[in-house]
Amino acid sequence: MPSAIRPLLATCALAVTVAACGGTPSQVDNPTRGQPSTDSAATRNDTVHVTLGAERTLDDGRIAIRFVELVNESRCPANAMCIHQGDATVRLRVTAGTSSREAALNLNAEPKSVSVGGYAISTSELYPYPGTYDDDDPRKPVPYVVLRVVRQ
Repeated sequence: MPSAIRPLLATCALAVTVAACGGTPSQVDNPTRGQPSTDSAATRNDTVHVTLGAERTLDDGRIAIRFVELVNESRCPANAMCIHQGDATVRLRVTAGTSSREAALNLNAEPKSVSVGGYAISTSELYPYPGTYDDDDPRKPVPYVVLRVVRQ
């Protein structure tokens, strides 16, 4: 092996080791656990985590988003090799002012967003990722969706 490649391989190995030690699954996969269910204010462009069954309010209560149901979870598990990435579908209930709407949004396919009462809500991530926990593991975090909320 040429001596010029050894430092590069050592650097790559160090980077992989550091990335693998990035935190416990509960810290990484469920940052909303223990946080209040409301946010006092939001900017024109905000990201929010909503746990299954919970509701989050933003923009001084002008908009409320409830994660009603995990409709579909067919993403390729982390511990598998798949031909297709799959998708996940979440059902949200969004209330903004006098407008209210329930919508099923996808992570990878359309529709990924919904507009309600002057706000656009789009999916960003869904945790926990399949294959990172056993389904019957009591420590498996409650599913939560990461949403992008934009006031139009």
